[in-house]
Amino acid sequence: MNRDQEPRGFSGAALTAGLFGGALVLTAVYIVLLVGHDPVSQGGAGLGPSLLPLVLYLLAASALTWNEGSRSFGVGLLISVGLWLLFGGGICIAGLSRAPSNAAAFASPTGGIA
Repeated sequence: MNRDQEPRGFSGAALTAGLFGGALVLTAVYIVLLVGHDPVSQGGAGLGPSLLPLVLYLLAASALTWNEGSRSFGVGLLISVGLWLLFGGGICIAGLSRAPSNAAAFASPTGGIA
């Protein structure tokens, strides 16, 4: 960059587009994965296939952040990951706290088997 040129600031529209677009993409990908992926029935494939889209998303968002022209959009994508995890984790914890407790089943000598 030339000394006479001033650095470009963040574009609010690109940042907002990255925030909402990223949250929508992450939610859509993981809804599709929840419907179509059962790690138990697939031989214990585990979290690998589920984490691949997130890793690819983070790599793409990081690449966009390094490019000066798309920096605001990339930053919005990265922030949306944090917000998505925060809200998703909150929903998950709220659901777990409302689930019925099976403590009595684990305390019995037969392990809950009648």
